[in-house]
Amino acid sequence: MRCTIAFVLLLFAVAAHGQTLTASCKNPEGRALGILGKLGSNKAIDNPDSMKDGVVTLSWKLGQATSMIVTDTGTANSVSTIEGVLLFRTEEQLSFVASYPGAAYMSIF
Repeated sequence: MRCTIAFVLLLFAVAAHGQTLTASCKNPEGRALGILGKLGSNKAIDNPDSMKDGVVTLSWKLGQATSMIVTDTGTANSVSTIEGVLLFRTEEQLSFVASYPGAAYMSIF
């Protein structure tokens, strides 16, 4: 997911376990990828996707295999929290995946 306005990394330089990395992305943009089921005639999906006026916030304790992903779409009663699983980590990038019924969401920070 690419951030268009704000991307904040805090405490990433601190390598000690127990420290927390927090990243927020306002107006996130990315892609919706997948294949529809029988009702969608098994059509492939590869479309630009975004969340105008939305914010995605990721909070991860260094060294743990999971993170908390909070999504606010900017509408009434639109805040949701889900646990993400760490997929990939380097000193420059983190990738997490969260599973929803019928879909998966991947965040790259």
